[in-house]
Amino acid sequence: MKASDSLPCGVVNEHLAIYAGSFDPITNGHLDVLHRARGMFDRIILGIGQNPDKPSLFPVEEREAMAQQLVAGLDQGPQLAR
Repeated sequence: MKASDSLPCGVVNEHLAIYAGSFDPITNGHLDVLHRARGMFDRIILGIGQNPDKPSLFPVEEREAMAQQLVAGLDQGPQLAR
């Protein structure tokens, strides 16, 4: 999914957050930020990227899968975008 695919046209007065990072790996600290953001935003897009200046512990596909598992327990989990 691309970030542009997840934004509906014509949505007005929606508070949107984009939380981007390498999430390599995603941690409880990241989850805490998501929990706090849920109280402030209508929608959160979690953008999982790759830092070319930092060696990766996990490929982006594995990080995306880990993030999916972590946010699956949230009532209205963030959308994931690469």
